[in-house]
Amino acid sequence: MAVLPTYFGADVAVESTSGSAATQATTDTAVNDIMIALCEAPSNSGFAATTNGFTEFSGSPFGTGSGTTGTWLKVLWKRATASGGQAGPVFSQTNHTIGRVFNFRGCATSGNPWDVSGGSFTSTASTGLVMVKSLTTTEASTLVFAAASEGFDSASVQFSSWGNSNLASIVERSDVGTALGNGGGLGAITGTRLATGRIGGAHALLANSFAQSWFIIALKGPAAAGPSTSAKMEPMFIVRQW
Repeated sequence: MAVLPTYFGADVAVESTSGSAATQATTDTAVNDIMIALCEAPSNSGFAATTNGFTEFSGSPFGTGSGTTGTWLKVLWKRATASGGQAGPVFSQTNHTIGRVFNFRGCATSGNPWDVSGGSFTSTASTGLVMVKSLTTTEASTLVFAAASEGFDSASVQFSSWGNSNLASIVERSDVGTALGNGGGLGAITGTRLATGRIGGAHALLANSFAQSWFIIALKGPAAAGPSTSAKMEPMFIVRQW
């Protein structure tokens, strides 16, 4: 039976204007934890990251616009090779950045630790977040992590009323914002998908109308162990009576 990965926590969000936002993994990180780093910025121009061993996902950053109407979401990951606190990516952009690292435990310990992933955006400002992304899991017992960015100029919480009819045990994991520069923020949830099938897009309400960018990933556990081939076979005797 497949093992369901678990969410293990996140370090505090860090923000910066024209400087660098140096993210950090939690101090109780363990070997083989999967760390996912998120960062929001108002433009893709000059949006950079010193990766510190993290790898950016294909298609990242996901985003739209620039200046006071833009929001871009950069997403990177790393498998921990040591325990304890460790440096996450250092993000920079000329206006502002806000970044955070999330930890997951019990994921596949080799290869890509996810079944499916993808991201996109909507350029139309709205108070309704709908992550339109057609993702279908091929493995059972996945932990889905769905994250979104918005660019409203406020440090107040923005996300509420998360939902997805295809997921169970939905829990909000982030709702942080910054008023530095043009402002922006990050929201995120986890949910479980026990059977294979369509994930669909998570949805939520925003306190203020803005364009949004998002990313969804289904994390998988280690491969189930097959039957042992080294077990000693006892001889079998057949006695026939005539």
